[in-house]
Amino acid sequence: MKYGYVMKFLNRIFNLHDEKVNYRMTVFVVCLILSTLVWILTKLSDSYSTEITFPVVFKNLPENKILVGSIDSVLKIGVHDRGFALVRLKYFTIKEPLEIELNNFRLRKVGHQYRTDVYSSYWSQGLAAEFDVEGDILYVLPDTIYFVFEDEFSKEVPVLPDITWSFEKQFLLYDSIRINPSEVTIRGLKDHIDTIDFVYTQKLELEGLSANVNRKIGMVVPGNNRNVKIDPVEVELTIPVEKYTESEIMTTLEIINLKKGQHIKLFPEQVKVTFLVALIDYKKINAEQFRLFVDLLDIESDLTRKLKVHIKSVPKSIRIVRIDPAEVEFLILK
Repeated sequence: MKYGYVMKFLNRIFNLHDEKVNYRMTVFVVCLILSTLVWILTKLSDSYSTEITFPVVFKNLPENKILVGSIDSVLKIGVHDRGFALVRLKYFTIKEPLEIELNNFRLRKVGHQYRTDVYSSYWSQGLAAEFDVEGDILYVLPDTIYFVFEDEFSKEVPVLPDITWSFEKQFLLYDSIRINPSEVTIRGLKDHIDTIDFVYTQKLELEGLSANVNRKIGMVVPGNNRNVKIDPVEVELTIPVEKYTESEIMTTLEIINLKKGQHIKLFPEQVKVTFLVALIDYKKINAEQFRLFVDLLDIESDLTRKLKVHIKSVPKSIRIVRIDPAEVEFLILK
């Protein structure tokens, strides 16, 4: 019984102790935060010097000219201002790229190139005004940007599709793949485009086709050369697809290179042509459209017993599966 009273007394002492500790810790943290804020505000009220980076993009090149060589894509500006202003500018301001119009500068011809030198301070005051910089601009790096241009050349080249495809059962390519336009204009340095004879489309994989494909597809710049431009950047791709069925037809063989007074008997005189035809063309196909022949020049010696069956003409819309028989026997009649 006495043991229980003792434990209750000890628990009460420790709880009181915990409450005092928690209170003192809370007071300490609040005071620390307040003192830190006062210190930060005091420091930010002072003036400092720092370097701020601004992105730069170049646009509107001089007509028929290409910018060559590497150009700095950022300007580094030294700024002296109050801490509040520098923190805002460096960490809380979205810096949109500074757009520089290159066609505003006069070029001088040096050999086969055209050059112009631009002092970066030309843009520094504009940046200061745009981003409300009230302090002093200490420096701009690089202090001078050197632009070098060369003449732009162009030529027409064909477009080749970089495409793989597969079809659903009974579906096939109905006609040739079409690219519109079939040629594009490439522009760039003469040495770069002289070696380009064609351009590919972007790689495209199509599976299980059962309908026509009509879509825009982009071009691939040869060698990913940033100085080579393609116009247009997209072409229209058309892949005609139709459902096919198998059919067959009997046709009489023709004989060519028959000598005067010579008579030939073929066994058989007719062959069966098995072919695939698109359903939309099925009723258009007839035997008169098939012309197959044997050539007596294929007789190499008296030991020749069979002549190969050749195709002279068939409808363009069909696909030959087989000719039965592919060779025929013959008898020369005297």
